[in-house]
Amino acid sequence: YELMAKYWPTEAAQTSDPLIAEKMNTLPKVVFSRTLEKAEWGEWRNVIVVKENLEEEIAKLKQEPGKDMVIFGSSEIVSVLARAGLIDGYLLYMSPVVLGNGIPLFQGMKERIKLQLVNVQNLSSGMVRLHYRSVNSLQ
Repeated sequence: YELMAKYWPTEAAQTSDPLIAEKMNTLPKVVFSRTLEKAEWGEWRNVIVVKENLEEEIAKLKQEPGKDMVIFGSSEIVSVLARAGLIDGYLLYMSPVVLGNGIPLFQGMKERIKLQLVNVQNLSSGMVRLHYRSVNSLQ
């Protein structure tokens, strides 16, 4: 998150992608960490740190008014929330690169998660965006 917090407030980010920069700089953020005491990076002051009770915290946040939540950078968190039925949808970006190995997308998942394809979008970069709705979520 530190790299993101340094990039999005910059003039380059605001010029190249003003919509995302505006959202990244103004929307509240929740950081789940076992080690951090606080998360005040760069211009971002709207960050809270939660150390435990991931499922409980997300279930509470889902009850509050507002828009969608997004998870960046943690297959472990995604797996925990998916097993708890707390993820309503997935946006997966597929890159046209074949690797011999890597980290599984949903690390530690043993249960089957039923997904329904909502939309496919071909991006100019060659990537494909797949939008799935979770059939298992506790909507």
